[in-house]
Order: sequence, then structure tokens, then C-alpha cells
Amino acid sequence: MRKLVWVVLLGLISPFLLLAGDSTYHLSKPRLLPDTLALIQENYVDPGRAKPIAMLKGAMNKIQEFVPEILATCSDSDCDVTVGMASKHFSVGGVKNLSDMGNVLQQIFSFIELHYHGKTKSNEIEYAAIEGMLDVLDPHSNLLTPKIYNEFKIGTKGNFGGLGIVIGTRDGELTVISPLEGTPAFRAGIKAKDHITQIGDDSTINMTLTEAVERLRGPVGTPVTITVERPSKNTTFTVTIRRAVIKIESVQSELVKTDNKNFGYIKIKSFQENTDRDMVHALEAMQKKAGHPLNGLIMDLRNNPGGLLNQAISIADYFLKTGAIVSTVGLDNQEMQRDMSHNTGTEPTYPIVVLINEGSASASEIVAGSLQANHRAEVIGTQSFGKGSVQQVFNLLDSSALKLTVAEYLNAAKYSIQSVGITPEITLIPMTVDKKSMDLLENEYSGEKDLESVLDRPIPSHQTSTIKVHYFNPTNPDSQDDDAANTREFSNALNLSDDFAVGLAEKLLAEMSGPNSEDVSLKEAPLLKQVEGEEMTKLAKAMEQVGLDWSTGPNNGKPKIQLSSELQYKGKTVSTLEAGEEGNIIIHAHNIGTGTAYRLIASTRLDEPLFPNKEFVFGKLLPNATRSWSVPIKIAKQAPSLTLPIKLYFSDTNNSSLPPAHILVSITEQPRPKFAFRYTLETPTDTRITDAERLPRGKFIPLVVTVKNIGVGTSEDTLVSIRNVEETTTPAFLKVGRVKLGKIAPNKTATATLRFRIDPTYTASTLKLDLSIADANTMEGVTQSLTFIMGSGAIEPATGPWYQAPLIVLTSPKLPIITTAASQAIQAMVTDDRSIKDCIIYTGDQKVAYEPNPSLSAKFGCTANVTLKPGTNFITISARDETDLLGRNTFTILRNVDKVKSWRSWLE
Repeated sequence: MRKLVWVVLLGLISPFLLLAGDSTYHLSKPRLLPDTLALIQENYVDPGRAKPIAMLKGAMNKIQEFVPEILATCSDSDCDVTVGMASKHFSVGGVKNLSDMGNVLQQIFSFIELHYHGKTKSNEIEYAAIEGMLDVLDPHSNLLTPKIYNEFKIGTKGNFGGLGIVIGTRDGELTVISPLEGTPAFRAGIKAKDHITQIGDDSTINMTLTEAVERLRGPVGTPVTITVERPSKNTTFTVTIRRAVIKIESVQSELVKTDNKNFGYIKIKSFQENTDRDMVHALEAMQKKAGHPLNGLIMDLRNNPGGLLNQAISIADYFLKTGAIVSTVGLDNQEMQRDMSHNTGTEPTYPIVVLINEGSASASEIVAGSLQANHRAEVIGTQSFGKGSVQQVFNLLDSSALKLTVAEYLNAAKYSIQSVGITPEITLIPMTVDKKSMDLLENEYSGEKDLESVLDRPIPSHQTSTIKVHYFNPTNPDSQDDDAANTREFSNALNLSDDFAVGLAEKLLAEMSGPNSEDVSLKEAPLLKQVEGEEMTKLAKAMEQVGLDWSTGPNNGKPKIQLSSELQYKGKTVSTLEAGEEGNIIIHAHNIGTGTAYRLIASTRLDEPLFPNKEFVFGKLLPNATRSWSVPIKIAKQAPSLTLPIKLYFSDTNNSSLPPAHILVSITEQPRPKFAFRYTLETPTDTRITDAERLPRGKFIPLVVTVKNIGVGTSEDTLVSIRNVEETTTPAFLKVGRVKLGKIAPNKTATATLRFRIDPTYTASTLKLDLSIADANTMEGVTQSLTFIMGSGAIEPATGPWYQAPLIVLTSPKLPIITTAASQAIQAMVTDDRSIKDCIIYTGDQKVAYEPNPSLSAKFGCTANVTLKPGTNFITISARDETDLLGRNTFTILRNVDKVKSWRSWLE
């Protein structure tokens, strides 16, 4: 069999199809669909997952999500498609394979082409269909549109340079999070919290991060001029910086001395080109500093997302004399390639401890898994991410590409890591004592297994038996600060003194006599018991300080817990919290049993949307005793009214098997503002042009926007902004592209004056800008696309009149907040000051109804029968008017399958 060379874990870029130069395109004759289906048929790792009906449903769901005027309702036998006011039935019962599915989809494309006259381009509809098909396969099979594919290739070629800064958007400003040491930006004096206000001739006002990165990056050695505002000094300056290849150090190291032994510590952040060489240099430097061979090594792979597979194989090989490192299996589980270790050039057989966590993925799992399976290293930490699939990239006809999962990795023991990950021999469980945010239980983490349509094939997986070590983890104020985390991530400094995992690894290395992980009997190791005992002593002292008894005792009698709960705001019991408020959920636990409950905790799970991984801690609870615990809950300002069920799970030292309990949290939305607006284009004050020439190139042009709050709630933080529609070009330089109007009460108005300058070299006949008005408090807003006619100064839609989005009012009789029914009839009335184009109803992100308004009246009713899933259902009704202004009304219905009747839930 031909040996494959996998260059990167994401996939090998292999030419498959020629690029097309044909500029004409007809959806009825799709360019990409036939070849995409052929590639899936011939290369997809698990043909059984490529189910044609499911992929057809996925394609149509993505199309209707992308195109407002299209609605598709598909079953295993039929597919009903509506395009505007035209509908057609398609039979899919005879679809048996991908070719059949492609034929049906092409028929649907022809129907869409005949009846769709909207703004979405035909090739974008085909892109959406293919992306929807691929969503059914697995999370890593994707269509790369030409722009995304070009970015992908730039990222893998390495011949483009940058400045060496981590950037983000903070309060609407393009902000430097951290300059990287030793880079052009660092040498130019760029500092954290600097604002970049201009890149070249382009204003960064309302520029997306993607747009900013595209402008900052360029060929190595070329200059880029940026304007920097430094708020700390109230100064602004311009600096020209030459781009360079930015090498983010993937290896950090430090020699650790413990009890007359010298241990090496190596942190591998990612697997880049030459990471293996950098690791070898680090090992040599530490050995030279120690004056003799190392007594052991700590390899830190925590939060390492992976990277180049060949680097992972090379690094694992460096520590293995014999044995397999990784094998690759494809169609029908046939082995495609196996990588073996080599005896030459191997490090001495000193003991190794590998650190992993839930952020260790892909190539890092291959290294950890191979060293573990070959008994070369102990692995400690938490379960890794579980990314064990291989993607290959195929060029398509229009400069787009198909990224397809074609194989799966097996570790050295021929076990799959896909969606399972690497299980450490020693699992570390941090325990944090914080009255507002207790964290004592082993946390659930999101991983590959939690991704939608995760690849889960019947290949044996293996979970090593593990011992759990709990440790006291003091709260760290910086742990929740994303900017601080980014600064630490890109810093060259190491701080190992407060790292429990590193400290435990040092102690384990001191106990090991050789390379074989079986030298240490983990389950009976006195060291681990001693360490955990010391940590529990620290924990008990911390628990005393918050008034909790964390002792244990015998299992005498049987505890019975009676549970009640209350919701508080500012110390007073309330029935509901308003959006934007921060209150407390208080749980009262009363032991009506005959036995004592020890270390009693009630907790939520990771999948609780509003309240994940929260713990109510009661500790020791004697018979007839009651203890209470409060946990803060903060409601987002933009939250709609809803009743949210929260499920609590109980644990105690003696495993008393207490069943789960439920509480209901009631949230009331804030009164919301609604915006009407009008705008005028004023003549620049620095020119004498006539009124018919109000769009001069090279002059700053005032756009005056008047905003009126026509809603029932106050807009607390009103922002008016404009931005260029085209991401690749910026024909308008935005001198004043964002104006804060602050508070606007109902029925009050405010005015913003925006200023932009048209590039003197701009030759097109029209200029397009998006005008947005929003309340940052409730996220209520409206966006209007403006088309400026060059020369005449006219704008479409026209200047002068007031504009507002359609108003949507629910008219359903007795619409329930909580129900046990599986469906609900929805009725709404849409009104506007102009013609209404259509009405669309969603549950979550699933479009369930589309109703066009053939009469184009200013008042229009829409209805739908909505299927309700168990739990909270978010239902959104949206409507568009003739100017494409979009109005929305979102509400929730709780389908209460557990039949929780009130705020109080009792546990016997």
C-alpha cells in the first residue's frame, strides 16, 4: 500500500481538481456538488455515516438558515420546499445512495433558481448546501470557501509576516492585549492596552478582528504604518513597522532541583515546525546546566491543541527505543500507516512524567498516549480532549476546498483516542474554597465527545485505571481575566512554584527508579496518600473559615434530606429576577433522617445553560439539622422572560444515593427600547461643491442620524455606527464612525453626526455602508444598509423619512409559560409604517415557518404550530419590511416533562 505522508494534523493539501475560470454560474448546474459527493464516497473514513437522507436534510436546513425566503420541511420520504410564494413537493423515498441524493438536490436547486430573486448569490446557496451535508458527517469535515481557504493556505505556508501582537476588541476599540517579546512590535515600543486607531490609510473604527489581522499581516519585510493611541498617557503617535516571521516559542524549559536531583521541565505549547529541534536544544541546555544527565523529566502538554503530526512522532521517538508510536486507519478500519520508534538517538532511560488536561488535543494526545502505552512515562492531570481524526484537504473548482475526515489515529496499543482522549494514571482534582464560587467536585469539561455529530466509530477504546488525587487550589484573581491569561500564554517567563501538578510530578520522579511506569504502584503509593492528606488539611482549614464542617464519619443510620429553595435580590426574597440583575439562589437542606450526612453537596452539571458546574455546599449535616448555602446568579441584560429549570445532583461521603431535585428560576426581561431613525447627508464644510455633488472624493462628509426611542424601555447605552460593507476593501475612511448617544428615554430623540471620507481612487458608481443603532445594555438594535449614488449624493433608502423595523405583537390566546404539551400554536401580528415583506418563525436556530406577504400590506398576521422539545424553548418571530429592516420578538416556553409544579422541590 502506498505510504501516506501526513504533513499537518488538519490534513494534507493535495491537488485533486483544477480551478475553474468560467465566470457564469447557474444553481441548476452546480459546480461543486458532484465532485464533493464523489470525494466523500471515495475517501470518507466511515461510509456508514454518509447517510444520504440525513445529508439531504442537513443541506436543506443550512440553505433555509442562510436564505430567509426559503423554507424546507424534509422527512425520510418527502421534502417540501417553499421559495417565496412558490412551493413544491419532492419525493425522496427512492434515495438510496449519495448519487441519488445529489440528483434530488439538483432538482431542488433548479426549483430555487426558478423562483428565488433575492440578494443571496447562487454559489453561496451551493456553499450552504454542501456545508449542511458535511455537518452531518462530523465536526471537522468542512467546506472552505475561497476566502477561508486562502487564509488557511497563508497559515500553512509561513511566508507571510506580522508585527507580533495579540489583539482584541475592548469597548469597541482595537486593543493590544499583549506584544510578544522580541518581535517588531515589541521593539517598536507597542504596549498592552494601546489602541490601534488606524492601519495604513484605513480607520479601525468598527473594523472586525479578521479585517484587522488581514491588514496587519503581509509579506515578510514589507512595512505597515499604524496609528496608536495610548490612553495611559493620553497621547497618539504613528509608527511604521516592518513585518517579520513571528515565531511563537513552542518550547519552554527550566531546570528543577529537588533533593540533590536535577529534573528537567519542558512545556510544549504546540507542535510547530522544528519543535523537536527546540526540545532537543532545551534538553541539552538543562543537562549542561546540571553538569550531568538529568534524573528525570516533566513534559507539560497541558492546553497544547496539537499541530504538526511529524513533530509529535519525532518527539515521542526521541524517548522510545522500541514500539509503535501511532497508526492511522481509514476506510473499513484498514491500517494505512504505522509509525515505529527507532533505537538510534534516543534519550537516556530516566523517568518521565507527562502532564495533560482537557485542553490537550490531537498531536499532544499522540505523544502522551505513545509514552503511556509503551510504559515510558506516567501521565497525570485530567482527561484529554479526544481529537483523534485526520483531515485531508482537496481543492475544488472555484478556489474553494473540501476538508474531509479520511482517517483516524490509534495509539501505540491500537486503541482509539477519538472522542475518548487519554486517561491519566493519576487524575488531579482541584478543590477551591470561595463562598461565591465553590469548586470541590471533579469538574466536567467539554471535549470532542460534546461536539455535534461527533465521529464515534466502533474501534476499541481504552481507559487506563486511574487513581484520583484531590488538592487544595487557592483562588486566583487573574484566573478569570482573559487578558491576563493571554499575557501569561505568550510570556517567556515560567512560574512553577505554585503549580501543584508540577510539584507532584517532581515528587513522583523522586520515587521512580527507571523508565517503566509500572515501577510505581500508583494505587498503593504512600506518597499519593501523604500528599492528598496534606492537601485535605489545607482544605479543612479553609472550610472552617467559611463556616463549614468538612469532617467524615461512620455510615450509621440513613440521612434523608428535605430540600427547599428561595430566590433573593438585595437580601429580600423575590419571585423573579429581572434581566441584568444579580441575585442569589439559596438552598435549604434539612436532614429528617436517622443518620448524619457528611460532606453533603448539591451541584449542577456542565450542560446547565445558565448555571453550569455550580455547587451548594452543606458539609456535615446532623439529624434534625438544617443548613443553607447561597450561590450568586447573574442574569444577562438582554435575557428574555423565561422560566428556567435547574437540576441538582447530590453527593456525600457515604454515597447515600439521594435522587436529583429540581428548582425553577423565573426571569423577567427588561422593558426594551425600539428605534426609529432618519438621516441626512450634509455638504462638507471645507468645499464649495454644488448640492448635486455632495459625495466628493477625498473630503470628510457629514452623515447626520437622528434616533428616536419608540419602545417602552429606556436605551441606557445607545451607540450609532457605520462600517464598510466590503471586508476586503475600505472605500470609506471613517473619521467618526461611532458615536455614543448614551441614555434615550421612551419618545425621546438624539442626534449623531458621523463623518467619512471616500478614497480619491474609488471609481465605482455606488458606495455601500451599514448603519447600525443599538443599545449595548439590552442588545436591542436595528441595521440598515445604505447605498450612496456617487455624483448625485442620493442615498437608498432615501434621506428624510423616518424608518423603523416592523413591530411584532403576540396574539396567541393564553400562550403558556410552562406546559407539558409537545407542541404549541403561535400567532402574531406584524405592523409597520411600510410594506411588510415576510414573516419567519424559529425555535432556537431551526426555521419552522416562513410566510410571505403577497399583498405587501403594512399589517400582516403569521402563524405556526411549533414543536416543543423538553426544557426551555427559545422561539423567535422575525419580520422584514420593504427596506429589509428586520424586527424580532423572542420569547420562551418551558416544556416541563419533569412536571415541577412550583419553586419548591422536596427530596425525601
